[in-house]
Order: sequence, then structure tokens, then C-alpha cells
Amino acid sequence: MDSPITSVESYRFLGTTITQDLKWEPTISSLIKKAQQRMYFLRQLRKAKLPAQMLVQFYTAIIESILTSSITLWFTGATVLEYVGKGKSIMDVGLAQARLPLSTRCHYYEVEIVDAGEKCYIALGLARRDYPKNRHPGWSRGSVAYHADDGKLFHGSGVGDAFGPRCFKGDIMGCGIMFPRDYILQEHAEADDLEPVTVQNILYMNEEEEEVEELEPGQQLTRVTVFFTRNGKLMGRREMALPPGGLYPTVGMLSCGEKVKVDLHPLSG
Repeated sequence: MDSPITSVESYRFLGTTITQDLKWEPTISSLIKKAQQRMYFLRQLRKAKLPAQMLVQFYTAIIESILTSSITLWFTGATVLEYVGKGKSIMDVGLAQARLPLSTRCHYYEVEIVDAGEKCYIALGLARRDYPKNRHPGWSRGSVAYHADDGKLFHGSGVGDAFGPRCFKGDIMGCGIMFPRDYILQEHAEADDLEPVTVQNILYMNEEEEEVEELEPGQQLTRVTVFFTRNGKLMGRREMALPPGGLYPTVGMLSCGEKVKVDLHPLSG
């Protein structure tokens, strides 16, 4: 084999599948290094002559960490998210969120509807980092989203506003931020240079309380303009406050068979 890494069809985590349709390269050094470090640790454990049961527990935890701990994806290809939840109630939302927020260097992303599924309950938008994992983007505070099934825009509310046309299989939905000219997100100012953006899937099937990060005394939130596109055409804009830490690309799905392809860098060629 030319590459030490084999592409797999899908990665299942808490009821949702992330299909990796990637152009794997033999120089994916980060993942290789992670695996090598953990395997070295396992070899050292064997030399320590620990009890067999303890070794099994270590092996299980470490091997699982190699396979599941926020594996970094290089978007030379695309990442496909597939909903495999029950889709029986609004509590069955599958939520995928990028590891890094949008920034002045990477201010726009797109999602192509590969399969609309049963209901096309697909939502594309932005949300704060601690957004409730069982809520569609746009339904709760600190989020805004364009919903494909009805073309409505949801902005921190379960009631949407008429916004654009419905979206179907083959449509490409986009979302971005127009930042003020003097805006700098200090916490992640250098992160884009050091770490590729990844999509990680986080799905919680039980209800959780909504927590909103509190502002420090005297702190004021920056106002930004969020815009949405459909097949390259601007659908509209919505002004909102930028939460502390920024707004993260967030995709939600809620009916069986839905599948989308995510491109976090559509403008980079």
C-alpha cells in the first residue's frame, strides 16, 4: 500500500454517522504521530507487568482515543454527514459543529444536500460553542440558521421567519459572516494558521439545560451581519450579536436518510 492510512466508509458516534469521503495522503503526519505516541505508551505498559485486566482497560481506552478523539480531517475532498437517528421527535436532532469559529480569514462555508431524506429537516447556520446539542440550529439563543424544509430563517427562536425558497437534493446552502473592519477574535487569532478546521459530530439524545456564557462587567458584544446563500445566490442577511468565543459553523438534521456534504473552505479553491 502507498498510504499507511486506509480510508473507511463511515465513523459512527452516538447515533449519527460521519462518512469520510477524503483524499487520504501518506503525509497525514498528525494522525500518524498520535497513533505512534499511544502505541509507544502501550508498549511501556506491557513492560511494567501490570495485571492483565488493567492492560485490557488501557488498550481499549487508548485505541478508542486514536479512532475517535476529534480526528482531524483535511478538506482536500469533502466530509459527508449522514443522519441515522430515529427522527421520531424534535429531541432526536443530530448536530454537527466545527471545531473553530468563523473568522476574518475563513468567514464562509457551504453544505450540499446529497440526500434530502424523508423530510429534509436540514438546517445550516451558526451557533455559539456551548449550543444545546439536542436543538436544531436557530432554535435557541446564540444561533441563527436557514432551514431547508420550509425556507425559513430561525434566529434564537422556535418560530421562523419567511426568508428564502425551500432546498432540495443537489442544492448548495451557504452561510457566512460580514465582520466589522476592525474586528479581531483574540482567542483564535492564530488558530487558523496552526490547526486545520474539522467537523466533529456531537449528538445528545436527552434534553439538557441551556447555558449561556455570561459577559464580564462592561463587556459589549460585537454586532456582525450573517448572510445565507442558495446555489451561489444571496438569500438575505441577519444582524446579530457575536457571542464570546465566536460563532461556529453548525449543521442540524432530523429525518431518516438525510445526508449532506460539508465544505468549510469553499472559497479557497
